[in-house]
Amino acid sequence: MKLKPLFITAPSRSGSTLLTRLLNCTTNIVVVNEPINSVDITDRDNITAIFHTIEENLRHGFVTQRVDQGGMEVTDTFPPSKMKWEDLSRSSKGVRVIGVKKPFPAFSNKDFFRPFTQE
Repeated sequence: MKLKPLFITAPSRSGSTLLTRLLNCTTNIVVVNEPINSVDITDRDNITAIFHTIEENLRHGFVTQRVDQGGMEVTDTFPPSKMKWEDLSRSSKGVRVIGVKKPFPAFSNKDFFRPFTQE
């Protein structure tokens, strides 16, 4: 079954991480906060590749997530020196939606929105 993609974007400090954590409490949605390969997310091919990578990892029972030294999920505003990437165990059973959460740089950055508004 093809999993449905969900893209969440919002300005920093707006509650999007809380939304991500709430969605991750369900059994049918997995949302990854700023996936490891999401540096240039303005490119539509890159966005597709990110979703495919998450989907493939999930099939193997994990998601790659930014965490602090204690293993807790971190936000985009977390100091880089106190975070790391880690493979977290996550069952794919019942998952129907894969989400990506990425803050956007600014409302005025049309290049960021172009891939989403063209279709």
